[in-house]
Amino acid sequence: MLAIKISETEIKQFMAILIKGDKFDSFETRGAEINSFTKVTFSCILDKDYFTNEVGSYAAWGVIKPYVFNIIKGNKRPKSLKIVFAVKNPSLIHENAKALFLNVAFDNNIVLCTTAAAQINFTMDKSIDMLWESYIKEFFSQLQITYTVL
Repeated sequence: MLAIKISETEIKQFMAILIKGDKFDSFETRGAEINSFTKVTFSCILDKDYFTNEVGSYAAWGVIKPYVFNIIKGNKRPKSLKIVFAVKNPSLIHENAKALFLNVAFDNNIVLCTTAAAQINFTMDKSIDMLWESYIKEFFSQLQITYTVL
């Protein structure tokens, strides 16, 4: 597991990238929770009967993001925000990867991002975790956001 803390001076920029930008749009959103004037929870599970064409199981962040933005826009920051992202096709990163997660949590003016990996077949080999962590470090470097690995 990798834990990344976004620099306090970069939180506003990071949140703008997350909420207004498109860098996270291709991630599946496994769930989101916003604690603002009220608590709002998104399951992000798609209702396949609603769609006429084939869809995945979860909504992409690009679909959920406008709803989250409408809830948190205004003069006050939300009390907290939690988003669970996942890679749509984890086997493209590693053949034994069942799921690759990126958790983003904003609470008490701290943004903490953590990774997790689930395997198809159990093994003590940590290469999936190492590949995913390396990918996320590169992803965050491309965002040009100052962060600390905890």
